[in-house]
Amino acid sequence: MEPIRVCKILKQVLQSLREAHFHGAAHRDIKPVNIMVFSHMGEHDRVKVLDFGIARVTDADIQATMQTDVGQLLGTLPYMSP
Repeated sequence: MEPIRVCKILKQVLQSLREAHFHGAAHRDIKPVNIMVFSHMGEHDRVKVLDFGIARVTDADIQATMQTDVGQLLGTLPYMSP
């Protein structure tokens, strides 16, 4: 892929993650298969970030009911941070 195209796609991915963080959600499983690139109404390389299935919510009321157990691994191993 051309570097300019990669930058356009990556910028949209980061904007989506920023918006999710603003609303109190951390994706926790970002990987290529969870990034959909598509065309819409003649505009190419539009991006949607998918699969917030294991997202962590930072809202205290919701978080109290959604705890990850100590030592529990969630995500896709090759894409997890060390």
